[in-house]
Amino acid sequence: MTAVNVDGTPLTAGQYSLSAGSLTINQGIIQTPGNHTIVIEATGYAPSQVSQTVNVGAISLATSTAVLTPNSSNLQYLPVVNEITLTAKDQYGNPIPNYVFKHITQITDTDDSVDTIEVDGVSFTGTVSDVKTFQPTELTPTDSSGVIMFTVELPTTNYSMQIDVYLNDGTTFFF
Repeated sequence: MTAVNVDGTPLTAGQYSLSAGSLTINQGIIQTPGNHTIVIEATGYAPSQVSQTVNVGAISLATSTAVLTPNSSNLQYLPVVNEITLTAKDQYGNPIPNYVFKHITQITDTDDSVDTIEVDGVSFTGTVSDVKTFQPTELTPTDSSGVIMFTVELPTTNYSMQIDVYLNDGTTFFF
């Protein structure tokens, strides 16, 4: 074998390995999802070409992001509507479409009122003078850019609340 090319770019000998009937391209050489053309050249033979489909990788905490607006460190009360923008990306920064984050909402009521907050269009109602933790709830899937933006609306009353966002496994904390 004299050459291996991926999408027209020649690979060095250290970027792949050969064994009987098998060519293995090292992890990280192909970093973008899609169909990739691999051409193998050998002296005395016509070039051999295959198309390899590479899917987007698993979500990476290092490249994915969460942004809270309008205040990056604290949720605000109505009439302000809070927006949380989550971006799901793989280890190479490729967006992950249709990724589903989950959230767990907890309301701690500190008076004799019943308080309702809204997260991603779903209402969560606490109980009088009690702590109520809701089951994990799926957020709307990310769009083709790996992004979901959802709102949190908090009425002005005597309670505290917490929203924790997790990866779709429901256990790995994200935001």
